[in-house]
Amino acid sequence: MDQAAWEQAHQDAYGEGAWPRVRRLAWLLARRRIGYDPEDLERIEAGEDDPQARQDRASLWLPASQVLALALWRAARHGEVLVDDVEFTHAFWWLGGEHTPLLFAEPLPEWVLAGNWRTVQQRREHLIDTAREIGTWHIHAHITETRPLRDTHDGTPDQSPPLLLGDRCRAVAAGPFRDGQPPRWTAAVDHARREIEWVSDELQAGLWTPGPAARQAAQTLYPTLVATPDSPPLAEGVRGVMWIQRVVHLGHVHDVIRAVLEHHRGEAELVADPACPAGAVLSAVLVPLIDALPAVRDLEQVWDQCPEGQGVAEWERMHLPVPVREHVLALEELLHHTAGLTAPLAGLG
Repeated sequence: MDQAAWEQAHQDAYGEGAWPRVRRLAWLLARRRIGYDPEDLERIEAGEDDPQARQDRASLWLPASQVLALALWRAARHGEVLVDDVEFTHAFWWLGGEHTPLLFAEPLPEWVLAGNWRTVQQRREHLIDTAREIGTWHIHAHITETRPLRDTHDGTPDQSPPLLLGDRCRAVAAGPFRDGQPPRWTAAVDHARREIEWVSDELQAGLWTPGPAARQAAQTLYPTLVATPDSPPLAEGVRGVMWIQRVVHLGHVHDVIRAVLEHHRGEAELVADPACPAGAVLSAVLVPLIDALPAVRDLEQVWDQCPEGQGVAEWERMHLPVPVREHVLALEELLHHTAGLTAPLAGLG
């Protein structure tokens, strides 16, 4: 595969080039390593994001993440795979391994930060060491997070599957940005749960009488909320529901809620406003589903590219790390509660 074809494959798969994508993913990994989330307002307000921390990010962690990105970019190009599919450990071939002398060989991708590749090379030893530290931290974190999967007895070979960059980044996105903190999706899921509980109490107390739009929306949504996931088709020899089916179902529920809200656009009952219980609930449930969409779409694509002969259990062990599974389970529980509310609105309870 020549360079042009390799770049086009990334455009076709992700709508962006290999370098912009791997650069962004590597910075995600670095941010998790240092526990920095630009949306963590609580930490910022507490004064934890001090000038020295900002200086360290700009002068060390951000450029080191780009050195890690360069190593991953070269490893993916060397293996002729998409950057998401590169084995994470292969980056170390360029970060102290046999290919290290070629890390900064021309041609180099575009440098978009302050300075240039020449100034980076002047600090190469320190930045390579830091890039290695980021990578090593994530390998250890992955081992810790996936340890519970060793005891699932689901037919996966004893040898752990390779860690791919895309899988690690999905795990990071589904987890917390600081050790000891809840996953970032928790706030949106908890808010939606509270909205459901509030509307259920209002309904049972007779303080809210749903109108035609709310009832019609419930009738449309309920079958989707309680449906058994069945897409993509069940793999041969597999019983029960596959994880990929559960993931895809989340995307389907999102699409149906979107369609319902669009269909009733302009109708007061379904406006996202606390004074409109039905609209408030649907809008609140939609938010955590939107947050999960990138992982849903990524995993759909990974499944479509599943090599012939790879077992489902092996694929699931490889591409669905524990943080992603926990995210899926939390969303399924939320949808279960949503179904419990829509059932009486739809005249089914």
